[in-house]
Parts: sequence; C-alpha cells; structure tokens
Amino acid sequence: MCGIVGYLGENAVRISAKKLELLQYRGYDSAGVGFIQNGKIHLSKTVGSVKNLRADYDSFSAIAHTRWATHGNVCTRNAHPHTSGENWAIVHNGIIENYTKLREGEFVSDTDSEVISFLLEKHGKGLNSVIETAKNLEGSFAILALEKGSELYAIKNKSPLFASANKSGIMFASDPICFCGFSDTYYTFCDKEVAKASGKTLKFYDFDGNEIAKECVGLDIDQTQSDKGDFDTFMRKEIYDIPFCQKRIYETYTNSYLLPIIKLFQSADEVWFIGCGTAYHACAYGEDVFAKAGKKTRAFIASEFRYSHIFPSKNTLCVFISQSGETADTLGALEKVDKICKTVALTNVGYSALAKSCQMVLPVLAGEERAVASTKAYVCQLTVLSLIARAISDRVVAIEIVDKQTIDELSGVAKRLVIGFDSKELFVLGRNADYVTAMECALKVKEVSYINANAYPTGELKHGFIALLSNDAQVLVFATSDDLMKKNCSGAQECKSRGANVTVITTSEHEFAGVDEIIKVGSYIQSVVFAQVFALECAIKRDTNPDMPKNLAKSVTVE
Repeated sequence: MCGIVGYLGENAVRISAKKLELLQYRGYDSAGVGFIQNGKIHLSKTVGSVKNLRADYDSFSAIAHTRWATHGNVCTRNAHPHTSGENWAIVHNGIIENYTKLREGEFVSDTDSEVISFLLEKHGKGLNSVIETAKNLEGSFAILALEKGSELYAIKNKSPLFASANKSGIMFASDPICFCGFSDTYYTFCDKEVAKASGKTLKFYDFDGNEIAKECVGLDIDQTQSDKGDFDTFMRKEIYDIPFCQKRIYETYTNSYLLPIIKLFQSADEVWFIGCGTAYHACAYGEDVFAKAGKKTRAFIASEFRYSHIFPSKNTLCVFISQSGETADTLGALEKVDKICKTVALTNVGYSALAKSCQMVLPVLAGEERAVASTKAYVCQLTVLSLIARAISDRVVAIEIVDKQTIDELSGVAKRLVIGFDSKELFVLGRNADYVTAMECALKVKEVSYINANAYPTGELKHGFIALLSNDAQVLVFATSDDLMKKNCSGAQECKSRGANVTVITTSEHEFAGVDEIIKVGSYIQSVVFAQVFALECAIKRDTNPDMPKNLAKSVTVE
C-alpha cells in the first residue's frame, strides 16, 4: 500500500518528491528519498506527509517512498529508503513474507523491507545482485534499488509497478499517473520481472536474467478532476463530481454498448459479486438489484472468499469490484476462480491488474478520486450495476443522476443534523438495499470521523443489539423501499421506545410519526449521497482530515 517513485535524470530528487505527492493515497505515515551525491548514497526522511520532506538536493538519480506502515511503527527509523551498507538503497511496496528467515545480523529498522538492502549488499553489485535478491524473496513486492554509481533497478512481483522514459530521463512509479506531464507512453511490469536504468537506457529482464522485449502503451489518464478548486476538502469536491460522472456513465452505457454485457450476464446460471470495503457494499447492492432482475446472485467479501471452500461452477459469472483495481484480496479471489468461470472487472482504473486479468471490463468512469474514502466511485459502481440490471429486467429501476441542487440541500441538512450530534457511538439501520446503505454510511463515518458507527439490519434489532440502546444512543434509519416501509417504521419506534435519538432518512415522510427527525429524500441514491455528506460533516465537526484519515490508505495492495 506504499507508493514508490524512482528517477534517473537531472533534478532527480525534486522530480521524485513531486511525483510522490500523487501517490499519497497509497499511504502517508512517513516519506523519504534516497539519492547519489558526491559518489555516496544519502537519505532524507520525515514522519507524515511528503510536504514535510526536504528535497532540495542536486542529484542525477533518486528513489522516493511514501509509507503505509505494515511492519514496524511510524517513525523516521522505519521510514524508507533503507540501506545495509554503502552500495545500495531501496524502497519497497508490499510484504516480504519470509523476511524473518532471511534476517541476519543487526538491523536498524523493524521493517520487513530492510532485508532487501541486506541481500543486495550480500550478493554484490549490479544486475546479478538484483536478480539473486529477487529470487530469495517471497511475497508481494515492488522494489526500486539505487546502486552507488547512479544505476537504478526495479523488481516486480504481485505489487504494481510501471516505467516510462523520455529524452530527459527514466522514471519508475507505483501508478502511471506519475507519468502525466512526463511522457505519453509507459511500460507495465509483469510478475517476476526486473528492469535496469543506466544513463538513458532502460532494459527489462526475467528472474533468470534473460532480456525481455517489452512494448510501451499509450497513457490515457484523466487528471482534469484532480484539483480541489474552491472546495474545502477533496471528499466534498468528489461528492459534487457525482452528477458529471453519472452523466458520463449514461452517455457511455448506451443500448449498443450494453448488448454484449447483457448477453454475458444473461448466459450465467449465477452472478457472484466479490470485493472489499466499500466495493463489497457495491457487491451487496449488486446482489440485491440482480436478484430483482431475476438472477441467482451472491455477494462475497474477497478476503474471506479467497480462503474459503466455496467455488463457482463453470456457468457462474464472477464480478470483481475494486475502485483501484489493485486490491490484493480481490486479485487473490480472482486468481482462485479465473480458470473455472468467466470473470468481469468493475473498476475505475482501466490499466489496473484487475482490468487486465478479467475477461470483460466495466469502466466506472468516476475519474481520479483523491480522498481515501470513496464517494463518487461508489455511486458510479451502483449506477453501472443498476443500468445493467435494468437492461436485463424492467422490474429494476435504474439509478437516476443526482443534481447539484440536491447535493446542496442534502449537505445543508447533514450539517444541521451533526450540530447536536455528540455521541461517540452511532447505530445505522436498514433493510435489504437500505441495509447496504447503512453499512456504507457506518463505514464512512468510522473512516473519516473515527466515531464507532455500526450497521445492523433493522429486523435484527430484537436479536441482540437492542441491549446497547440507551437514552444517549444515536440511531439513523434508512428507509427508501415502499415494500418495507412499515417494517422499518416498527424498528424505528422500537429504538425510540428505548430512549434513543432516532433520525429516519426516507422517501415516505408520513410513516414515521414520533421519531426525532425525518429527512426526506427523493430516491434511494439520494439517501446514499446523504450518507456521504453526513460522514463528511461529522469529520468537519470533529476536526479530522476526511481526505487522509489516520491508519488508512486508498489502494490496499497488501493482505
């Protein structure tokens, strides 16, 4: 989940540090840069944001790293780059699973990554040392290794890594977004590959040392939405991007575009949806909406599914959902089934490992999302799923485009609601698709405001968690299904009878007499947007940073 950049060329340190800012969605516990100056390796490290990193050094070669801690606490000592001698410095994204076995002698840090620099020193110099080191490692890793003498090496296995070159230099990065403004083309590493950058020459090798011929691909990344503009946070800005993104989906997913997609879904005996976190909530929505369309469906958490004894049949269609397309557990789940059944990727990143590994790609078209907590990408995932389900069956109502005025109104209501919200605990309830929204709301509130928010199916109230309700309990009930309105009403009344403060977000204001507040929304998707702005306003009130919450990263590329 860390981000790495390497550059060979003039102003290498400044360029690497600047590009590293684009990778902070991958982690921001600490940052560092390694470079060659006067024939020696030098390091500069800091705890916190890349902006705290000193990068005004003159060097022709540099490697840089922004960290999400997996092994060792957050401190300068554990920040990358790491060295184990005078000849090598490394940065690493991933997890070295056999590092305890490889670890010998005295180590400076508590990280698994330091063993890489130790092995490089042990094996000597040049490409041979890099390849021998790579062969010794087990796990997922994208590594940049800077050798004294200004040669730069890269190693890739199960963690994303890309390379690009222009007449001025050679660049490596965890995400091709770093190549914007640098080159119009780039190279994608496959697993168990090594690259060597020397002067203006870039060569690729396999782990046996055989040179590989590699073709570059065109860079097609939309950075038009990457500026925060006049908004106070990226999270708010991205919520306001939703109408534009949904419009782009409707313009793309035309009847002719949908034809092969519909054929694939209709031909499947079952449709399974697999993802993690917010993407899993999109899976749960997919399970609900495709069941309405008459399909047999299931939703799975990828980290559980990949190690379960559940396997699809050859006529099952597995839909993998991931904003980044690099989620490690989702890719692991795909690896489990890709030789058994047909696979589809629903992702926001067309060049991702998930997109390249599945047989069909459904683009989310949300554009770049900078805030760690996903908002517009989630709404886009739901929108795409609803359009496909609607194309299969007219029993499904497709999600409509949310307009700016509606977002304004929902934001105002959410801001007012949180003024009197002082509890450190929140209960969020719903049934069926509204329970999906309850789960997403609770997750968003936890992520950005650190309130202990928990979601429950409304019907489970009397089966345990009602014991937790008291006079200071805060309860949100999502109720947008006409068929279940009376059931949700009963649940809300039960919470109220136990002294809780109950707010209902509903499309039917007349069913919930006696609760503390009724928030009227026009549709299901409006309730989803309300959940997002409510979480944002909770974060603003508690003075937390909703764009970069503690302990989190946007792209979860390790287990």
